[in-house]
Amino acid sequence: MKRQTDQSDLNLHDALVNKGWRLLKKHALLNGRHSAKIGWLKKWRLKRAIPIYVKALKIVPDSIAAKWALGKIYQVLDDHNASLSWFEEALTLEENNADICREASLAAMSCSYFTKALVLCDKAIDLKPEDAGLYCNRAIALMFLERDAEAIESVAFSLKLCPNDQITLHVRNVLHSVVDGIRSRPQSVEHI
Repeated sequence: MKRQTDQSDLNLHDALVNKGWRLLKKHALLNGRHSAKIGWLKKWRLKRAIPIYVKALKIVPDSIAAKWALGKIYQVLDDHNASLSWFEEALTLEENNADICREASLAAMSCSYFTKALVLCDKAIDLKPEDAGLYCNRAIALMFLERDAEAIESVAFSLKLCPNDQITLHVRNVLHSVVDGIRSRPQSVEHI
């Protein structure tokens, strides 16, 4: 009898995660960004997903999917401290997941925890060394830390892996403008 209860709990957990995902997937992109400002309807939908994932966590406290999803929701809602907290919780369960490291590093940068962001970027790169976006993220963290020579190397390597990536090209331009004294150093991700 115990096995049936466990399986039914797992089925309920999975159903809740899927229900939450249906609310989340339209508003969260996988690279940590979302389109423009979100309106009240999108915020309402995302906020409706939060208790669904919390309920899923009551059933399966070690649900990486639910913790990751909560991190994404708070990321889109611009509550970066909450986002970082959920991504870090997911990392305690699956520390060798480059995608969770990526999301946590972006959240850390949005919270101005640039040293922590760099550590997370480096860990993600160790796990997924051919991912151009990770080197771009690393370049951003290095730029915030005023380690410009390393940032230039990192963005150049990112472009070597993916020469036409528009985000990386933009980051390279911002970085060079900062180094050349054309613009002031951004103080947050939003200013890049």
